[in-house]
Amino acid sequence: MSDSTNNNKVSGHIMSLQQLISAPLVATIDADAMSAERYMKHFMSLAFESYNPVDGSTGALRLISFNFTDSDASGGAEKKVSVPLVSLVTLPLLQIKQADFDFDINIIDAVAAAPNEHFSLNRGEVESPAGKSGMKG
Repeated sequence: MSDSTNNNKVSGHIMSLQQLISAPLVATIDADAMSAERYMKHFMSLAFESYNPVDGSTGALRLISFNFTDSDASGGAEKKVSVPLVSLVTLPLLQIKQADFDFDINIIDAVAAAPNEHFSLNRGEVESPAGKSGMKG
């Protein structure tokens, strides 16, 4: 009873080697893409007065204005300077530059193919040298 229960548990977790190796790689690439997408949404909402993510249309560039007094030989003059807000704010950009994967694999079963087998189009089956010589002799 415990053997059949144990076999059911094992068979529920069997993955192909391709799935085992590709799943973390795909997840890493997806995470990097989602990070870049969120960065762009944040950047666009900060840099422009309005932003429509559906069609990509933007409003005017968001500016910060400040006044200062410029002193020169003829006296002081009030001046106004406007700069883009995005130039004053540090934007977080998360990037995956390196990913290390450590696989702990337990191989339960392996199937070895006969080294000299080939598929016969005429017969529609796999032939091996031992099978051929057995048929002829």
